[in-house]
Amino acid sequence: MEKDVQKAHELVMGDVRKVTEMEIRWLVKDWSVEDFRKKLELLMTVGGGIHRSTIFRWRADRCAPQAIFRGPLLEVLGAETIGELGLGYKDEAARNFTYMTEGEGTRLVHRRKMLKAAGAASVAGLLLPVSDLVYTAQLLEKRKRITSDDVGSAQDTATALAIAYRQNPGPDSARAAKVHAWTLLDLLKSGRTTDLAAEAGLQAVASDACALAGHGAFHAGRFDDPDRWFECALGLAREAGDRRLEGLALADRAWRPLLAWSMPGGNDVVPDRAAGVAALEGAAAFQAVLRPAGRAYVFAYLSEQLAVGGGDLSSGRLMERARQAAALVPLDDPGWGWWSVHGELGGWDSARPDVFAGARAFALGRPAEALQLYEQARGGITLPIRRIGLHIDEMQAYAALGDVERACVSGIAALDVSKAYNVTGRPKRLLPARRSFPSGSEALPLVRELDERLRLAA
Repeated sequence: MEKDVQKAHELVMGDVRKVTEMEIRWLVKDWSVEDFRKKLELLMTVGGGIHRSTIFRWRADRCAPQAIFRGPLLEVLGAETIGELGLGYKDEAARNFTYMTEGEGTRLVHRRKMLKAAGAASVAGLLLPVSDLVYTAQLLEKRKRITSDDVGSAQDTATALAIAYRQNPGPDSARAAKVHAWTLLDLLKSGRTTDLAAEAGLQAVASDACALAGHGAFHAGRFDDPDRWFECALGLAREAGDRRLEGLALADRAWRPLLAWSMPGGNDVVPDRAAGVAALEGAAAFQAVLRPAGRAYVFAYLSEQLAVGGGDLSSGRLMERARQAAALVPLDDPGWGWWSVHGELGGWDSARPDVFAGARAFALGRPAEALQLYEQARGGITLPIRRIGLHIDEMQAYAALGDVERACVSGIAALDVSKAYNVTGRPKRLLPARRSFPSGSEALPLVRELDERLRLAA
């Protein structure tokens, strides 16, 4: 495994490992591995017993037990099939294991014990068996060898997960995104690729998966996690030799320095505008290998940030280039995964150019113009994350115009969508606009409602 893949594995996996239903069941019984081994050995009628290393191999590799062990294993753990225990490579087994941290495993065992003590009819935990989306994300793990055909399957999965996350950025789709990244990194670490082309292809999909996982962590308010995911995405793209993904991964480096409210200290931290612009300029340098949607994305973000710095002319030129690129999107291949029109790069043939043009106008001190552009865009902004962002943008513009009540309506709308989809990170962006309200406005009913909603969302 090359150094960038090794680094990525260490950065985002940490204490994450595969955990099977088999292991959870023996832990719920408070058995050690040795206790479990002895229970199995007592039921064996043939063979010379069972060694601890055999159990460790089942746990680590999920390999199907030999025939002489299957009967005792099913009886001891109360299972009907080996797949029910997460062992082997049939589809059933892929529903009964997952990647989890040590803390998640501990909580799962605790929950199972509580349900069992309460006499619950079902003692299924929160993570096992997995949801349909997580099952899809980790299904490739059952492959003993990864070929170029499997890379195509991984790309299809990345696209399905991107679509699912755009439509419902909740805990299940965010977890599936992480599990997909962990699965691909584990496959790369195990050296299961058959040739260099398959390895590079899997590295590229892993880069895309890490990018989605980073965005999911950010939107969920886990602001310490995205940097690790984004760094992994960049390293994997470079290892794969995929310059398109490398350029887009560089754009993600702009998030942290520009969104200072997400850092410790929140709104008291001054954004590092120079670092953010440098990251976006680095991404723009890859324009020759970016597809139209990718160019529109990078140019529009860079235009907005140059406008924040007062660059009316330079930001206007970039916004025009973003619109020109956006016009080509319907003629282009949609691509695959998160960095495609199915994921983060969607919407450029619809309302996103107007949203960014509005953000640019607001940055240049023209909130009324910004609101006109947001109004044009509203009908085309239907996805949850983008609806939240548009409501926040509108709140900022109304606040700048001194229209406190309309600002509150937009802020409350942002909080409504955030709550519906468990997007806990974005509402922090409302605070600067709220703090700009004139003295005495706190007595207004809508302001009181907004303040209460912000308190509950904190």
